Amino acid sequence: NYKNGIIVSGEKTQIRNNRIEFFSHNAITILADYNLLEYNLIKESIATDAEVNSGIYFTEKETKGNIFRGNTIINFTKSNRAQIGVLNGIYGLKTIISESIFENNVIITNGIKGISLTGQLNNLKIVNNTVVNPYFGLNFNDKSETNAPLAIQIIGENDSSNLFIRNNLSNDVLFKNIKGIADYNLTLPVSVHDYDKCFNNWALFDFSLGPNSKALNSGTSDMAPNLDASQNKRSLGN
Repeated sequence: NYKNGIIVSGEKTQIRNNRIEFFSHNAITILADYNLLEYNLIKESIATDAEVNSGIYFTEKETKGNIFRGNTIINFTKSNRAQIGVLNGIYGLKTIISESIFENNVIITNGIKGISLTGQLNNLKIVNNTVVNPYFGLNFNDKSETNAPLAIQIIGENDSSNLFIRNNLSNDVLFKNIKGIADYNLTLPVSVHDYDKCFNNWALFDFSLGPNSKALNSGTSDMAPNLDASQNKRSLGN
């Protein structure tokens, strides 16, 4: 077990195909610009105190030009494991982010902060991410966090503009004080029935879309990545 995984402090690095497990603070912390973070697996957050851990964490330091592609964040895989708690997926509070891309990330956790960015946000592309809570009936800290809808929350400050938010699948969405385009985003209730209809085998953490999923072809190919989260050619709109 370790407290932090990777701290990104240099520019123009490629952080790819890493596996970060059993961390007790933040798996990846972003402190620098123009980096590529793709296809990393982050899982098994360890809750050691009241502070909530994050999969990918932004400080208040200004960052720009980063790409987050195809990363998978899973809070935990076994409910009888010790020290389980709430995990934020991609999280930044009072942060400054610009010219960055968030695409094809799969975030499987609890609470409400799936992709949660608050601050001065400009020229961001947030597309084709899957953000859902599969931890039905499990109580974390208080009852309000049981079966909570995991959300994409983008809350701007100081004239945040040029945000492009499209083709995301999540339990909930909240966009506030931003200028840009937000369309073709699909919300999915936190329920066994809806998950069974949408995903291939969500109970075993396979969140690929099932053959009759309502999410199939519900988006648009315009500005969508050419590949999906499994690095297969995207033939449908979403």
